[in-house]
Amino acid sequence: MMTRSTSFFVLIVLMLSGCTDKPWVPSPNEARTWVSTLGADTLTVEQFTVSGSTISGTLVERSPQTHVFRYTATLNNSGEVVSFEASRTTPETNPDGLAALAWTVTVEDTMATVNRVEGPDVGETSFVVPSGVIPTLGRASPSMFVFNQALEQMRAGDTGISLLDARGPARPWGATWSAPSTFTWDFFGSPVVAEIAEDGQLVGASGAATTMKREVQRVEPYDIMASAARWAALDAAGEGIGTPSPSATASGVVDGASIEVRYSRPAMRGRAIWGGLVPHGTVWRTGANAATHMTTDRALTMAGNVLPAGTYTLWSVYSESGGQLIVNAQTNQWGTSYDASEDLFRVDMTASDLSTPRERFTISVEDTDAGGALVLTWADRAWAVPFSVN
Repeated sequence: MMTRSTSFFVLIVLMLSGCTDKPWVPSPNEARTWVSTLGADTLTVEQFTVSGSTISGTLVERSPQTHVFRYTATLNNSGEVVSFEASRTTPETNPDGLAALAWTVTVEDTMATVNRVEGPDVGETSFVVPSGVIPTLGRASPSMFVFNQALEQMRAGDTGISLLDARGPARPWGATWSAPSTFTWDFFGSPVVAEIAEDGQLVGASGAATTMKREVQRVEPYDIMASAARWAALDAAGEGIGTPSPSATASGVVDGASIEVRYSRPAMRGRAIWGGLVPHGTVWRTGANAATHMTTDRALTMAGNVLPAGTYTLWSVYSESGGQLIVNAQTNQWGTSYDASEDLFRVDMTASDLSTPRERFTISVEDTDAGGALVLTWADRAWAVPFSVN
């Protein structure tokens, strides 16, 4: 069983329980409440209750704006979902929030029917599905209801968990027992590891090995809708957390060359960056989400390496003694799809310390006396790669 990864989770539990003299022990019969965090920021809170063959829950998600999913699942005698009702609304404290959605899922044998009753794509669609398919809320990281349902079905002998969102079709989900008491599932090629208590209950999950780095912990039940109203009010005031890693474009003209870099900007969120979130000795996507792309309309030279006009992807690797920028010929891929065979060259980066930490990762194209430089800035460090225009 994993331990709680940060004191942040312990603090949450103590605050919500209202006592510090004895640990809170979850009961299978009470509401199951979960807090999902990314660094110091809360991403989601979720609460569901199991009552016989019915599971009813609420998931509050803060990004890109606060919205609330409500869902009800009905199980058959084998513990598999045969019907699922879900809706999405925005708290009244943000009148301009996301539009409402609603849909139902009915599963009969190997056929699932999805009826989208409210939203931009109203209509009914049927899909062939494997036995034991689990409906989801359509999230890249499914709710803890999904995780818990998968755990229960695997205990009952289901060896091939599949998921189904409102748009279908069903997709296999790499959920496996990696050890007798360790349950893992696949998140874009990396494992999320479940925290299972001695009584067999799922009480948390760690995405430390994934690019998402999300941590989930079960806490004592509390009023999650009060949190939803508060977060939606922050959204309305322009103070919400927004998209975790928004896209950005850095551009500049250096000695007649137009250079553009398209990337995404993760945030520190209280985490250690160099040697922490960005591990030493591991190739990093140099941003987040899709691979970072650089386009130049003139040939450039970096540390003696000639780069013809064109579009490339930028990767990087760091150590305690320095860092290198990697220029790669492959383009239009996700940021976890690095192919070293496509590398054109690697160049050393010059590091400098920042007097004021930079919360979000930033790339800039700068004009210098000797030509130009690509500058990568995040946390307490700036990394520069000089170049000249041919």
